[in-house]
Amino acid sequence: MFNELKQLAEAEGMDLFGVVDANCFLDEKYTGKKPQDFFENIRSVVLLAAAVHNGAVEPLPAGRAEYTNTLMSATAFLRVAAYKVARRIEKKGFLASIVPNEGSEFGYWYADKETLLANLSIKWAV
Repeated sequence: MFNELKQLAEAEGMDLFGVVDANCFLDEKYTGKKPQDFFENIRSVVLLAAAVHNGAVEPLPAGRAEYTNTLMSATAFLRVAAYKVARRIEKKGFLASIVPNEGSEFGYWYADKETLLANLSIKWAV
């Protein structure tokens, strides 16, 4: 299934695709939330990424509005691809869900208000 999901992610324009063992979040050094907290028998975590254009990053801080607009567009682009990958996983008989990504305009609302931790650390998985 790895190759099938990778091809789908690439066809959707993703710049990164990976699959990690969900047990990496059980390492005692990891202090964030764990995917096992919401999927008890989770085995794998699929990672997707869409790059923000260099043209939106170069003019910062002057181009903050342009950067924000580009980030929001990339987030929407990423969500559509993640939704399609999750649907494919479920059609294969597994459970799948989309974890809010760090760059989300709604990211603050999903994070723990006291710790600002998101549902899980994608950086840890990479």
